[in-house]
Amino acid sequence: MGQHIKIDDFGAKVELVLRSDKAAIKTRAELLKKLPNIQPDYFTRIVKGQRPLSERIFLDICNALGFDQKEWYSDLETFGIRLGFSRHQIAQITGVLSPGLDFHARNRDQLHSLFDQMEGFWESYYYSVSNTERKAVSRDLLIVSGVTNDLFIECQIVDGISTYVGHCFPTKGGHLCFILEKLQPTNEIIMYLTNYPERHPPMLNGIILCLSGGVGQSFRTYPAASKVAFRYLGGEVETIRKIYRRTPKTSDRAELEKFLRKAVPDYIFPDELGKDDRQWEAIGVIDNKILPDTIPFALRMDI
Repeated sequence: MGQHIKIDDFGAKVELVLRSDKAAIKTRAELLKKLPNIQPDYFTRIVKGQRPLSERIFLDICNALGFDQKEWYSDLETFGIRLGFSRHQIAQITGVLSPGLDFHARNRDQLHSLFDQMEGFWESYYYSVSNTERKAVSRDLLIVSGVTNDLFIECQIVDGISTYVGHCFPTKGGHLCFILEKLQPTNEIIMYLTNYPERHPPMLNGIILCLSGGVGQSFRTYPAASKVAFRYLGGEVETIRKIYRRTPKTSDRAELEKFLRKAVPDYIFPDELGKDDRQWEAIGVIDNKILPDTIPFALRMDI
């Protein structure tokens, strides 16, 4: 049979190729017809890892499937993603769980539909967990930019000082979960849990969990939580200009993002807002509606 070679998860990879859109052969029976020198029982033992794989048989299988030899040496996840599968689909087809986070509420159609609703720029509002000397609302910028091969929605949070990058995904309970990590230094992760958008313009209300270092305080941090409200700005200059009148005249997306990164992040002080200010709607959602001397506007745990 010639020299033996080792291909990790070879049987699982064969199954992925047969299930993919890139292979003309869709079943093992069809594949075996292209491999007259290999007995079905022996082939079964090879894909189960019960018999060694020879170079000659490996080459025959590659030629029959029309799949490059080099690709088979990738790890199973990379191999499957190159075939167009998500991590969840790879696990379903092969029975081999991928390392890391995975969430079963995701599928390709759902994620792309959700992204179509959310793509663009958002304002987020929550009572500050850092500026504790005065009742202040933090307004940050959320950027929803794409869908990964693993079926996560890519997003960023810009708070005027730091940038957080990460992903959003739906849960089975009908909620959205955001998990983002601070870029520099990479010492903080923030999480949001909100409702699922069901109308246009979409509105997201929920809770933020994060760490608070305080404004002008030491590097000591505190676990903190606050209600949060996301309000959709969209992705078109003409729409956003109605709110931010100094937006660039060009329709270039990069220029618009550059502008909003500076214009949106800010502290808002409710006692300075006029009665007709559009931001009252979002602030009304995040307010505890409990006397400020009874409970804080946001929860921060001093440990």
